[in-house]
Order: sequence, then C-alpha cells, then structure tokens
Amino acid sequence: MLPRHHLVWLDRLVWGDFSGRLDKPTRAIVRAWFDRDLPAVARRHAEDDPENAVPLGIPSTPREGRLRIAFNVPQSRVRKTEPPLALCRVISSAPPAWQAALTELNTSFRVARIGVRVYGSLAWQHITQEDHVTERSDVDLLLKPEDRPQLELALALLQDWEVQTGLRADGEFLLPDGAAVAWRELLHARGRVLVKSSRSLTLRTVSELLGALHVKPTA
Repeated sequence: MLPRHHLVWLDRLVWGDFSGRLDKPTRAIVRAWFDRDLPAVARRHAEDDPENAVPLGIPSTPREGRLRIAFNVPQSRVRKTEPPLALCRVISSAPPAWQAALTELNTSFRVARIGVRVYGSLAWQHITQEDHVTERSDVDLLLKPEDRPQLELALALLQDWEVQTGLRADGEFLLPDGAAVAWRELLHARGRVLVKSSRSLTLRTVSELLGALHVKPTA
C-alpha cells in the first residue's frame, strides 16, 4: 500500500479502470483534473475498496463545492509517486498574509532538524495554482520526529507558533512504522489516541507510541 498523503500520477485516464460511483458532474471534474496531469493523493484503504486497487482521492475547489472525490485504480495505472511536498516548497503559493509566518515555522523546524511536509488545501493550492485555501483553512502538516525530545520540541513549536501568528496548524506526526497520529490529539492525550495507517484506524496508548520512538515514557 502507498503511504497516506503520497502524491500519485496516473499514466492515463481510462474510465473502465475506475471503481467508485462518480456522477456526471464529478466525472467532469476528474477528467479536467487528469487532463492537466495533476496528481491524486493516496488515502486510507477503506473496507469497501477493492483489495488489490490503489485508493486515491482528489479535491475540487471551493467554487466547485469542496468535494472530496474518492476512487480506486489498478496498480498498473500508477506512473510515479512522490512524498507530500516539503513546507518550504509551498510557501510562495500561500496567501500573502501567511507567508512570513510559514517561513518562520519552516526555519524553526529546519533548525530543530525535524522533517515537515504539507498536505491538504495549501498543498493543493500549490499543485493546481487554483484557490483551495479559504479564510477558514488550517495549515496541514506532516511531521516526522526521530525521538521523544524532537516530538516534544515539535509540540512546543506548534503551540507557540499558533499563539504568535493567530494561524492554526493541523496535521499529524508520522511514526516509524508509517502510521500517523494527529498532533493535537497527542498533545491532549491522557490514555489512548487514534492512529491512522494505510489500512486501518486503531487505538494505541501514548506509552506505546513513545515506545515506537525508542524512548521510555516518563511517569
């Protein structure tokens, strides 16, 4: 399975390959998307997805109703894949009022040597060069701390950044096994948290997650 949030380019659009119910207006959005050779995004494999298919999704713009269009294609249609975009790559496509704050955040994570990538509306705005970010949008970040000190530092940086800028950061910490947990949920966790992988949603204890980072949790 492809990791969630990875970008996926298809070799060509063949309607017979698609599974999922796409009505005529939605098919028009999908056709226009792939006619531009834009990537889809890998999503979690749902229970009703065909076992051997690649589960993908694309968004429509706010003017098209902010649809989240889910479908599947055979693995043979995948031409290439790439990880989510690095934060530094998308700052120029952010609203002007966000750019200084995002530059500051990117610098903080670079100094801390914490990998940070972007998905969601800001990533799509950069990829499509169309308006996907609205005044209610968050910045969706995918962070990869290497150990517990980095995780704790990342939590502190995110909280301070929100207070200082008035912007809101959403997103996930990527775990060593490829699963992910929402950073805000982990921040407030007292027991178990929801962990997402390419195939499942599970509850894990905070102690288990910290153990996955090869450190012992504090009492």
